[in-house]
Amino acid sequence: MADATQEKDKGKKTEDKRRTLYHRIVNVFLYFFLGIFTILIIAFGVSQTSMFRNWLKDFVVEQVNGALNGKLSIEEIDGTIFTSIYLRHPVLTLEQDTLLNVESIEVRTSPLQLLRKRIYVRKFEIKNGSVELLTNADGE
Repeated sequence: MADATQEKDKGKKTEDKRRTLYHRIVNVFLYFFLGIFTILIIAFGVSQTSMFRNWLKDFVVEQVNGALNGKLSIEEIDGTIFTSIYLRHPVLTLEQDTLLNVESIEVRTSPLQLLRKRIYVRKFEIKNGSVELLTNADGE
């Protein structure tokens, strides 16, 4: 009698091993996609914080100031980097002359195009801005 139950247990164990291998493969795929989804949710959540917006503002100002001979200052950045960005009161100066003084700049992008490695601008709006063009000694 004990031999019959041991044989049944062995048969169940081999079936369980096959089943657990299949379940492990399925679980690996599920955990992988769940992990990617969680990372995207966390990234979206972090991009909503004021700490991230301040870091982004400092990064943009540093990059623009390094690339231009002028100085850019931005009062505040609103929105998300995935769908829309609002720059509040950006000012661009060059040698004590204000080249650009704007109340706000709005840029709306398409997040689905970002997956295709494209930046598609749906809307670009400048509100209450003034642009001053300067000429140098050569007349340029």
